[in-house]
Amino acid sequence: MKKVAVFLVIVLIMSMPMSAIAATRSLSVNPDLTFSGTTAKCTTTVLGNDMSEYLVVTMKLMYGTSCVASWNGSGYGYVYMDKTANAVKGRTYELVVEVTVNGVAKEPVSVTKTC
Repeated sequence: MKKVAVFLVIVLIMSMPMSAIAATRSLSVNPDLTFSGTTAKCTTTVLGNDMSEYLVVTMKLMYGTSCVASWNGSGYGYVYMDKTANAVKGRTYELVVEVTVNGVAKEPVSVTKTC
């Protein structure tokens, strides 16, 4: 009985149109903020729904309402950014990543850590 159930699941997956399988993937924004002494390492990986989407990414290192540093990147389907900036020990910083997909702004994603 188990073999029949597994076989049916495989048949169902293989019979799905590729567009239905691709539609299950969504925009992924993964910022990371680490410190080495007084150097902030700011990274982000942005993965679109498919490789035809044009992504524009702005990565900002914030201290309160002040922008310490800002970087821009763009690409089709995938953008990786890896930058550094000066930081002050004991201060709390926020790395904010803003993304537009084919000209449509998405909700910013951020991470907050203390140097």
